[in-house]
Amino acid sequence: MLGSVQTEMEALLENRKAPLFGRTTFSMTLGTWDLSTIFEVCERHGAQDPSRCLTLWTLFGGVPKYWRHFAEIESLDGIPEWTQWAKELCERLFLRSDSPLCEEGETLLGRELHLNTLGILRTLAERKTCTHAQLREALPEHTSLGPYLKNLTRDLGLVEKQLPVFAHEHSRGARYAVSDPFLSAWLAVIQAACQSARILPIAEVSERLVPRLETLEGIAFEKMIREASEETSRTGMKFQMTDRVRGFWNRPRNGESTIEIDFVAWNEDSHSVRFGSCKRNPEAHNTKSLRTFREHVDAFLSTRKGKRFRGWHCEFALFAPGFSSEKRDELESAGWICRDLGDFRHMLSRKDSGEKGACGVSAKICGDE
Repeated sequence: MLGSVQTEMEALLENRKAPLFGRTTFSMTLGTWDLSTIFEVCERHGAQDPSRCLTLWTLFGGVPKYWRHFAEIESLDGIPEWTQWAKELCERLFLRSDSPLCEEGETLLGRELHLNTLGILRTLAERKTCTHAQLREALPEHTSLGPYLKNLTRDLGLVEKQLPVFAHEHSRGARYAVSDPFLSAWLAVIQAACQSARILPIAEVSERLVPRLETLEGIAFEKMIREASEETSRTGMKFQMTDRVRGFWNRPRNGESTIEIDFVAWNEDSHSVRFGSCKRNPEAHNTKSLRTFREHVDAFLSTRKGKRFRGWHCEFALFAPGFSSEKRDELESAGWICRDLGDFRHMLSRKDSGEKGACGVSAKICGDE
């Protein structure tokens, strides 16, 4: 449905003075493509390389319209190096005057959203995540953020309310983030580049754009891994979950150390829990990073909420877009589980089978030496 049509329908149904206000009897939510479809489309159009698949998912999410524009671009698969490929992709889709998506974000922001919500979206895109208190500090002119956040999260689905493991709905540790991938990419990376391209050489603008896109991909990758893990769980793969994947973070008080864990998934029936660390660059899973990851998990297990997992079967997983065979061997020989987008693509392409691949298994009982 076009955004303009959505606006017209909202005026008919949600405006208190409209003749149909309060008379909605049925609503239907249309979701985006799942990752198994995205992996298939990437392979069909020469973007099966994990780094390219991540870039496209960061920009488009699962919206078919945007993937159609990518599919219509010719000769991109002939560019061997990722940086040059990403520059050419952004130039053709966004930065040229005849690019199909050069005005897409402005159309959405300028015509379909109220002015009061734009400040919230821009702040979240710039800061990646914000608590309610941080939003109030950043937007003092908004005397009441509640109605706008409710509209963005519940009605429009453009903002995601993130809760740490076992937190209640009204937890002060809740974070808000832009949930729509295209809108997040537009506000954080693309919009400024499109404006610069009007007065600077496009090649120079795309050169500056790529590092910012890489940063955004690191954040998007965590969400991609959560969705891939939930999708493989639904299709009956080995590690099945009884709750959605979440992360954990705390609000340090009285000298407490900061705890941050990217990925926490568990199965209540089998008393199994998997902790994970996500890195866009697999080489970032180095000795220092791995030590910090385990320290954060141990600190979490010592908290009141983490003690729930004491005595459970624990697994420690490392995620990256793609592991080289040498890096995978190095990490697995040290007892870590490795998962990359190639593993997920293989699992989702064989939904009727068990978990496959060259990934080892590492486990211990939480709390035991």
